[in-house]
Amino acid sequence: MKTFIALFALFSTLPFAIGNPIISPPALEQRQAGKPADIMANLYTQIQAFTGQINSTLDTINAGTTTAQNTTAQATIKDLTAQIGTVGQAAKSQLEAVGKRNVQRYTAGDQEVIAGYMVNIYYEISGCYSRVKFCYGDSFLGGILSPIIQVLMGVFQVVDRVVSGVLFIAGNALAGVFAVVGGVLGLLLKLLFGKCYI
Repeated sequence: MKTFIALFALFSTLPFAIGNPIISPPALEQRQAGKPADIMANLYTQIQAFTGQINSTLDTINAGTTTAQNTTAQATIKDLTAQIGTVGQAAKSQLEAVGKRNVQRYTAGDQEVIAGYMVNIYYEISGCYSRVKFCYGDSFLGGILSPIIQVLMGVFQVVDRVVSGVLFIAGNALAGVFAVVGGVLGLLLKLLFGKCYI
């Protein structure tokens, strides 16, 4: 049920997500955020690469696309989506290995860097998969995306255990951007960021 609510909430916010610019986290070399930020930066970069390939695949789909071409495109999207899940799981494992939260080790600047990557990951996923939904509908989308939602929830929860407060910061950033959406966004933020903004 939570996965269904997350998917519904995610795609109710997509038109707003697509129209907003990507947030630029402070430069890592200036903040020296350490390993958790490096892990999140790497995850974001990998997700960008996969969503870029998905978008390129979708660029080939039009009214004249044949059934065979659609089948091939869907298979490609499924594979790339699975790879997003794989890199997400790897990031989660790396974050878990970092160890317990150490408040003195991480600064407010570190929190900003990591929260920025969390918000950008949200934008990447929501923007890309709104196009998938437009081309292939809810049934196809739900089957491939629900595992990604679960993986991201795990990543965000673990990174918040390592660097306290990043869920709150990222959730507030999204709540500000999507304030017009209201309660539906609140459900998604509750699932991904651990706080309800309804």
